[in-house]
Amino acid sequence: MQRAAAVVGAPREDDGSVGYAAAFLHPHLNSQNVLMGQVPTYFVEDGPWRGSIMVALLRNAIEWLWARGAQNVDIDTEYRHSAGQMLERMGFIPV
Repeated sequence: MQRAAAVVGAPREDDGSVGYAAAFLHPHLNSQNVLMGQVPTYFVEDGPWRGSIMVALLRNAIEWLWARGAQNVDIDTEYRHSAGQMLERMGFIPV
């Protein structure tokens, strides 16, 4: 069963990176035939384009996972955080 990990994107400004998203692909714990995608950590510095950059990073991470066979993608966040509302607008369901 395939396993993979990647840092999907690291947008840059003149003085360095402004964010990142990490993505992992692994077999489901209870069903080794099912590949799970997970984005356990992501970050974008405060700034006027923060929301747009975060959406782009997460979309790239999701696409990377789907392209490698993920049948489900989980993104870890605190729902009450602004990212929770953003993820809901992207089609994710809080669990």
